[in-house]
Amino acid sequence: MKFRIASSLTLFALTLTLAGCTGGSSPEQSIADSNQTNCHRLVNLYVRFQTQHRWNGPKDEAEFKAYINEQEPVILSRMGVDASDVESLFVSEVDNAPFVIRYRVRGSARGSNEAVVFEKDGSGGVYRVGFTSSKVEEIEDQARYKGLLDGSIKEPLTSAGPPGGR
Repeated sequence: MKFRIASSLTLFALTLTLAGCTGGSSPEQSIADSNQTNCHRLVNLYVRFQTQHRWNGPKDEAEFKAYINEQEPVILSRMGVDASDVESLFVSEVDNAPFVIRYRVRGSARGSNEAVVFEKDGSGGVYRVGFTSSKVEEIEDQARYKGLLDGSIKEPLTSAGPPGGR
């Protein structure tokens, strides 16, 4: 079990290092930096799910929550997730509303940039949206928000900015 935890953390830290976002910090700090909000955490867990399920996203909330609950508590803790309170992970710290999540989104080993986590109400006309590229973006344009939410707008995958970008 310790090997599984260590290899998972090493793989995650290696991914961050290869993406150029560690800046010389420890793997634990890099993981924390990439998981600053619940939106970031959910996106990273969604992508982790995809990598372990042939790049398919979870089919629904129940499957996603079950997957998160199966993770080693130490992994969740390093991401800033309380393993005993996974429910709170699904609520935005900004609008205190449950996130809207697009399920069954297909990823790719080559990378993808699909919007999958959305603030429901946002704040002041601004909504945080989490992408499978691990970035979280603040969206003001209602038409763009709706297009990302229904999947009709596709964002290109770019190399600009680190994973976990704000």
